[in-house]
Amino acid sequence: MSDLIKFEGWDLDTTEAAPRVLDLDVATHGGMKRPRDVRTLIKRNAKQLARYGEIRMRDSVQRISKPRGGFEDRVVREYWLNEGQAYALVALMRTDVADDLRFQLVAMFLAYRDSKQIPVTVDLNMVHGPTVGQVPDLRADVVDECQLTVRAAKL
Repeated sequence: MSDLIKFEGWDLDTTEAAPRVLDLDVATHGGMKRPRDVRTLIKRNAKQLARYGEIRMRDSVQRISKPRGGFEDRVVREYWLNEGQAYALVALMRTDVADDLRFQLVAMFLAYRDSKQIPVTVDLNMVHGPTVGQVPDLRADVVDECQLTVRAAKL
């Protein structure tokens, strides 16, 4: 992952069309007392998070403080989460600020998309709810304001 940027206080990987956020950022913004514990939460709930796409991992060298003083450099596995995985992870977190964090994530991802003018893509293979044509009161002016690209499922 080489396209790492800082966007509104979040570390984002923009290598792919959809940005990914660093697991520790979600934990820190989410008020976890020990942010690295988010990785245990991710491992325990990997199957649920994988429903939103591939869980991307990267090994990184980080300086860890030792319990009796001093530091050591250790290779750790970082998780880079897409938007759906980040929201799912927040839902799993049991912190006082989880609702605020969900709002921050939504605002950050929307602001990033606005800054890049990224069209929203809907994969019909992943949609389980009603389609746009099945929602009777969807206003045309709302649809016109959205850049919506729908990839039809290949049968």
